[in-house]
Amino acid sequence: MKKTLLIVTVAALTGLSSFGQGYFALSGGARGAWDIFTPANGGIPKLGATLDVALYYGSSSATPAVESILNGSPTNTASVYGANPWTAILNDPNFTQVVDFNTSTAVTPATASNGGWAYTTTGGFSAVPVTGTVAGTTYDMYVIAWDKTYATPAAAGAAGAAVGWSKMFQYTPVSNIGTPASLAASGFTPFGVNAVPEPASFALAGLGMAAMLVSRRRK
Repeated sequence: MKKTLLIVTVAALTGLSSFGQGYFALSGGARGAWDIFTPANGGIPKLGATLDVALYYGSSSATPAVESILNGSPTNTASVYGANPWTAILNDPNFTQVVDFNTSTAVTPATASNGGWAYTTTGGFSAVPVTGTVAGTTYDMYVIAWDKTYATPAAAGAAGAAVGWSKMFQYTPVSNIGTPASLAASGFTPFGVNAVPEPASFALAGLGMAAMLVSRRRK
């Protein structure tokens, strides 16, 4: 009898804690992210099932470190990165990768052939409780996508894989009885995924910047 009561109590507490999370609609429509890195395509943007996607959130007063790479611009076109964007993404103390509270797993949907992506939680529900968030609280968010050869952002970052990111937008999740807004309605805009230069290229870029600064000081 005591064991049964304990199981029922734990189950009830687990259910209540899930109600406290903010619920999100985690999907991007057709053309949500595109591939600019596949060599066979010659750097021309294309749609396809070549990408994995992750989402990051932070407080409404936080700005993603990766926004400094292209001066606040998303990766809408083929771009040359002056610094390694993976360093900014993976080491940003103000942003956390979105995790599904129901499954305790990071949300990393893959793009479909039309460049769209969508994530559903246990039971196929499109309203997803996100660990660490609170309904009614506004968060700053951005989306990344990378070469899906690598299973996680950490693995992709370690390999220097192609990556791209959206412009930051704000999102307010709802309670478990509400209907969450789409990311698009909250300001998410599509973006492309570019190849990341070799580490040596970043070193040369750094030397070039240093030389420019020295030259300006001498003048």
